Amino acid sequence: MVILLLPGWDQYKVDGNNPVWYSFYKDNRKDDLQIIKKMVTRLQKNALRHAVRKVHFYERGQLIADLDFTL
Repeated sequence: MVILLLPGWDQYKVDGNNPVWYSFYKDNRKDDLQIIKKMVTRLQKNALRHAVRKVHFYERGQLIADLDFTL
């Protein structure tokens, strides 16, 4: 999951890039929708949630979901 930040929230960038989160290894056998739901739930509980504009989900380099995340 690539977290696209709102303008002005550059302090959350990692080495100048948008943060990237990976699903937990234990969830790898679940379908894509379940993994996306769990990762969005994790993000909603994180302090980073106020800085998020969009979230992109990839599988094997292909974009599988593009979610607007502004609160």
